[in-house]
Amino acid sequence: MCGRYFVDEAFEEILRRYKIHDVPDVNWSPREVFPTNEAPVVINAKEEYRAGLMKWGFVFPNMSRPIINARSETAGVKPAFKEALLKRRCIVPASGFFEWHGEKGARTKFRIERPEKSLVSFAGLYAPFTGTDGTRFFAYVILTRQSSPPVSEIHDREPIILKVEEEDVWLSQETTPGEIEILMRQTGPAVMLNAV
Repeated sequence: MCGRYFVDEAFEEILRRYKIHDVPDVNWSPREVFPTNEAPVVINAKEEYRAGLMKWGFVFPNMSRPIINARSETAGVKPAFKEALLKRRCIVPASGFFEWHGEKGARTKFRIERPEKSLVSFAGLYAPFTGTDGTRFFAYVILTRQSSPPVSEIHDREPIILKVEEEDVWLSQETTPGEIEILMRQTGPAVMLNAV
């Protein structure tokens, strides 16, 4: 599970990294991102990358808490994610994520990131929602998979981190369900753990 992540880059750096030229008017500064926070998301809008802020977590009337993650193994069949997996895939830019390990009351927080501390692309899904006050907004979830070393030493799940060469395929509207499945099963780039 990914319940907290961080973005160390300014919004302008995110725009540069994904070669986005249409600059939206957003108020964003580097920070740790918590569920329900707004954070940068990259989408493919008519074959052009766009970036903006979305809320982290799908919100459904019958649930007390938002859904922040989607298991890649079941996202294609779950009603909450099925349509988004086919039509509304996104990239969630991040510098890394946090996980906790140990006994309750003595848990250690680990910062997990690329060795060179570069921006990474979490595979995500997004969807439109309507708030209780009638306002419409977009929200996203982060896709997770069975963790691999070294994350598996402290937790059984991890976000899907796309390789740079997989980003265009992930965002393309032409990508087939079979190609989506393959991307979700790929091992991501190497990461390192640091206790904080």
